[in-house]
Amino acid sequence: METDYSLSVQEASLKHPSDASSSPVIVSEVPTGVSCPIIGTHDGTFHCDEVLAISMLRLLPTYHNAVVVRTRDKAKLAQCTIVLDVGGEYDAVRLRFDHHQRGFDETLGEGYKTKLSSAGLVYKHFGKDMLRHLIATSVAPTQMSSACIENMVEKLFTKTYFDFIEHIDGIDNGIDVAESDLRYKIQTHLPGRVAKLNSAWNQDGSADSLNTRFSRALSMVTAEFVDTFMYLCNSWWPARRIVAQAFEERNAVHPSGKVLHLSSYCPWQDHLFELEQEVGLPGHILYVLYGDPKGSSVRIHAVPEKIGSFLLRAPLPEPWRGLRDEMLDDAVGGVQGCTFVHANGFIGGNKTLNGAMKMVNKALSP
Repeated sequence: METDYSLSVQEASLKHPSDASSSPVIVSEVPTGVSCPIIGTHDGTFHCDEVLAISMLRLLPTYHNAVVVRTRDKAKLAQCTIVLDVGGEYDAVRLRFDHHQRGFDETLGEGYKTKLSSAGLVYKHFGKDMLRHLIATSVAPTQMSSACIENMVEKLFTKTYFDFIEHIDGIDNGIDVAESDLRYKIQTHLPGRVAKLNSAWNQDGSADSLNTRFSRALSMVTAEFVDTFMYLCNSWWPARRIVAQAFEERNAVHPSGKVLHLSSYCPWQDHLFELEQEVGLPGHILYVLYGDPKGSSVRIHAVPEKIGSFLLRAPLPEPWRGLRDEMLDDAVGGVQGCTFVHANGFIGGNKTLNGAMKMVNKALSP
């Protein structure tokens, strides 16, 4: 099993790329006499996919000082170094990255189902280089081997796509998040907030106004992308060490091997599901124990069937749900110090680790 997770909790030290959200020059005409790269994209109403695509490119040294030209004029686009989300062409060699043309069905790779937008296309071809650069310039890799850095890049590449980019690809391509009827709408996702930065019907819709608004969108999207990267490096990735250690010691915690005890709370679900797959034990762990942030109790967390699902592999017993304190002690039977069990059985707690383990033993009993 992989044991080198690059940064420990103490070693994680990510420095925010302070100039990452600085605005580039955004114009409607191709400038002359400039030595910097020129990024071309369409004019008019802008969307989150090309905004994010440009944001990611500008995190690379090659494109950091690039000028952005917003136009649909083919002659002008032909003069651009790289063209995104316009032009009806996908040619990575010629740096043309549109996704609107007939027959386009590119995904991030084997096993991925969501069709890419210009954001996904740029991420597919430039994402790993961008992540390497951000790690090299923003993380203090005190004891990181090149192999460890590459392992980190591979894991972050997948995680960043699922957490930040895939929904932007899906929304831009008109792909619903689910096949069934939606029970409610989410209007405050990143593509929705970018859309609201466009001129309204009764506001100035001139090219200059839209370019200014595009600049605001670029700053917002870049800041959110960098913040996500910082979280993944500084919090999510170091947590892998803690989860892996708990996974290796699972049989010492409970004879069934179905219970993890984390030495400290950390983001655990992604790592647990991946570790289970690596050793051929999918769906094996039923409960995860960890101290609550205040240190006053131990939480018992039922593992979901899938990441993000409200369905659980083994919810805490129904008679315990919604009860607290002495009433819960009585319901559990013979266990003192119970604090609560959530109404849907996904989490509960006890004042001590011993008490939490007794609750787990009862939950696992036939």
